[in-house]
Amino acid sequence: MACAMRSSLALLLVTATLLGQSRRRPTFGRIVDADGDPLASAVVTFVGGLPHVAPTLQKLDVVEVAADQRGRAIARLRPDLCYVAWALGPVVDGRRAVAPPQGFFAAGAMLELRCQEVLPETTCRLAGLDAWAHLGELRCFAMTPAPGIECELEPGPDGEYRLPGPHYDRFEVRLADGQPLWHTRVQAELTLPPPGRIVVRAVDEHGGPIQGARVTHRVGRLSGWSLDGVRGIGGDRTRMLGTTDADGRCVVEVPCAGEPLRDKRHNLLLFVKAAGCAAVAGGVWSREFYVDDHRVPAIAGEELRFTCVGVEPLAGVVKGAPPGTIAQLAAVCKLHLQQNSYLHDARVFSAEVQADGSFAFNGVPAELHSCRLSLLPPGGSDWRAPVFAPESGRELPFEVRPQPVGTPPIAARDVALEVVDARGGPARGAVAFVSAGDRSRVLLRDSLLRVPLDERGRANLRLVAGTWVVVLVTAEGYCGEKIEVRDATKRVRLTQKPFERAVVKLLDRNGAPVAGARLVLRGSRTRGTSDPLQSMLQGMRRVTQVQWGRLRTDEHGVLRVPYVPVDGVVQRVELRWEGGRSDPFELGADEQVTVHEADGGR
Repeated sequence: MACAMRSSLALLLVTATLLGQSRRRPTFGRIVDADGDPLASAVVTFVGGLPHVAPTLQKLDVVEVAADQRGRAIARLRPDLCYVAWALGPVVDGRRAVAPPQGFFAAGAMLELRCQEVLPETTCRLAGLDAWAHLGELRCFAMTPAPGIECELEPGPDGEYRLPGPHYDRFEVRLADGQPLWHTRVQAELTLPPPGRIVVRAVDEHGGPIQGARVTHRVGRLSGWSLDGVRGIGGDRTRMLGTTDADGRCVVEVPCAGEPLRDKRHNLLLFVKAAGCAAVAGGVWSREFYVDDHRVPAIAGEELRFTCVGVEPLAGVVKGAPPGTIAQLAAVCKLHLQQNSYLHDARVFSAEVQADGSFAFNGVPAELHSCRLSLLPPGGSDWRAPVFAPESGRELPFEVRPQPVGTPPIAARDVALEVVDARGGPARGAVAFVSAGDRSRVLLRDSLLRVPLDERGRANLRLVAGTWVVVLVTAEGYCGEKIEVRDATKRVRLTQKPFERAVVKLLDRNGAPVAGARLVLRGSRTRGTSDPLQSMLQGMRRVTQVQWGRLRTDEHGVLRVPYVPVDGVVQRVELRWEGGRSDPFELGADEQVTVHEADGGR
């Protein structure tokens, strides 16, 4: 079984924007079984990347190591990347111990990967390949979320595909040239839909045919990891279908289980891109029909029509960038619903920075909800790219908008960040979140940047002037601070606080303690605030909720729940176990609380 990195098609190397990349640092893992005993010979996989960068624009760092007889594993990792890790025990009688993915962390971290479950090997079967034999040899892959890895699969003698582990949750069928044909979630039984024929028509704003417009199919979407509560950038899996003829017409073939333009049970979204125009979406997405980026009750006629309207490139200038620098625009586009409402549709655009510092994103829609610019230096460069605040709407940051001749380079400032953990030592191997203080209607998930800290708990940032917020949440505690970046180099030292902890005791209807119950969020109330730090903490409360998933009441029915006290947030929770649930209660209302099994069970 030949495995390859998810970024195997990447043409570019993303280098350090925060720390030098030449020195690797030892990172220590302890792999244990469900009882906490060492798990010898377990294989630990580390995958490092930049979660705010599209998978196709970076080369990931993948390291695999085996645990010794005491369950210890040591990997040497790059200090400029954010990592995810998981562990798999040896296969015994078709089953293996599995530690779920853990992340994000940085080089120098100390991890415990607990293989709490023993699961059968993941297998699946695929039907429907014969209907696509006219396209030549097809290849099958299993993929993890991004930044992650992929593995090419070969069927066994029994026709089953065996996956490397349960974290490979996406299955993709590709053409011989590597383009994806079909992308779906892994299930035991899969069926590749048969070919469906669609007639595409591209016209200009006056209804005239457009020749040479490119037609692509969004085959699927590879999601980003959300292990720390915040999802990073994933990637659209797209296939080039053809170009329109002199009549603006192109007949395409796509996998489709039903009538391509009548059945909205399955996503089938096409894009048409003409020269000088923005890409236009049409087809089916989230069980709705779309024509020209707008939801419609139904698609009329036997053709899918696309109206391509001219749009100016989104252009900027960045002085001092080395040759080979790539500009990335993470844009939240709009699929219009009705009146002023729209569905957020994340897309990524890229452009090479020219020798004079200029770059231009072509095909960006005329309307955006928000966007964020990132500059990605080439491999081997020691140039540190500035971090820009996100923009609301279709704009580039002020610092890269074309300026008069003689304007100096971007006025970014160095910020030296140091974090002390809740035990008084350096927050080594942790990953901090950085966001602009004024997000001006930009969603938190679209503004966050993850920053890896070194073995001293430090990172060097290069931020443009303005208000910024830094937050760090680990298993030991949390901290956060608003910082003003102005004219001088700034040093920021943060000290984590221990979590507040609510001690909860769970009793059944007979007054006996209940062991093994888990905490479930039942809802929350949030009061708006103009304070950027509190606003960020409000939006990041899911980071601590991720830790709740690993908690269970002990034999005394006791659970100690860590949480960050955030102004204006009330979280309502309950305890659940097989066959029962507790009465709901508010977290933090009391330091100690006893809850009882609710009437009616689950």
